[in-house]
Amino acid sequence: MYRQLKKNIFKAKILGRLPFSEKTKRDALYSGMTWPNNAAFATVISFDIDYMEDEAALTPVIELLQNNDCPASFACIGAMVEQRSGCYRLLPELGYEIINHSMNHPYHRVIYPDDRWMNLSEEKIKTEIINCHDIIRTKLGYTCKGFRTPHFEFRGDIIPVLKELNYTYDSSGFYSEKEIAGSLPPLIDGFLEIPIYREASSYRCVREQHLTDIQWSSKLEDILQYEASIGGIASFYFDPQDIPARPWVLQKLIKTARENNAWLATYAEVAGHTAVL
Repeated sequence: MYRQLKKNIFKAKILGRLPFSEKTKRDALYSGMTWPNNAAFATVISFDIDYMEDEAALTPVIELLQNNDCPASFACIGAMVEQRSGCYRLLPELGYEIINHSMNHPYHRVIYPDDRWMNLSEEKIKTEIINCHDIIRTKLGYTCKGFRTPHFEFRGDIIPVLKELNYTYDSSGFYSEKEIAGSLPPLIDGFLEIPIYREASSYRCVREQHLTDIQWSSKLEDILQYEASIGGIASFYFDPQDIPARPWVLQKLIKTARENNAWLATYAEVAGHTAVL
């Protein structure tokens, strides 16, 4: 029995799901969850614009999203928006969501290579979040409603800052320091944390694990089918630079989500919907 439990927990982590005790508590909180238009589940597609290679790939990524009439959320670094705001202006103009991704993205190999998010003081964390918020509002005329930590290093002390900015959610990949992200969003100190399937990201699948496009697409499809079966949230993040060489993977993800009766939405839309339930 113990061996089977270990096997189940390992499988849950690989798929980005929570071990049973935490998942049961969270799913009970959202029992009776319904989605707009009688959708079976929600799907959010997001992109982290972390490097100039990602900026260079924005045009083909946006064209693909436009051609498939698909909403998306883009996590943006304040320092990059400040330096090259022209790369980003089209995002809010076309109705895409922008996520606050910190001002300098600590442990960024170009902007801020010398320290990690987890090591910063509470005051420095607050400055990183607020400065990025202000730059995006000033340069792009857009007011963010959500946050994603650099390298998914979730810290509980970000929540008071996000509440102060009237944010409605955080999406940093973790339910807690020990558990990998799962399906339905938990509340942490009364604040919505929308999990992400980090194991299905383009960084993990393409650049770390070197999966074939077919293997990666199959993993994405498995997640969609699982979330459709439980009425949860299939929350994905990709790096734009990985998409132009394999656009069909994203196209198939969107197509399969629709075939499984998904509500394709942004994080802000999911947070807004969840808040009224």
